[in-house]
Amino acid sequence: MNKYLATIKIGGRPVKTAVFADSIIHARLLFQYQYGMDCLLSVPAPAHNGESKAMESQPIKPKPPKQAAIKPIKPMDANQLRVNSLKNAVQRDRDALQSERESQRRKRQAQANQQ
Repeated sequence: MNKYLATIKIGGRPVKTAVFADSIIHARLLFQYQYGMDCLLSVPAPAHNGESKAMESQPIKPKPPKQAAIKPIKPMDANQLRVNSLKNAVQRDRDALQSERESQRRKRQAQANQQ
């Protein structure tokens, strides 16, 4: 068994610690099982003959943020569809009314400018 040193995160603070394992992969797994899956800040490095200093270890690249899960939308029943279509029709009518008022206002301004 070999001694492997790594920097881990405990309570938001970096801490250097060691485990005894057969390989770097086993050392990484031991760190993850003991301190949590996202605890490693550096790759475990073998210690040299009882030295307490670790070799220069490569930092672990941070994982990209997880995407929010896409939740399926339940299909609407007939009554919900009817209410939804009426709401959409009301909104379309409001938009049409606003655009008509705007066009009439522009026409009035154009006529006033011509006189």
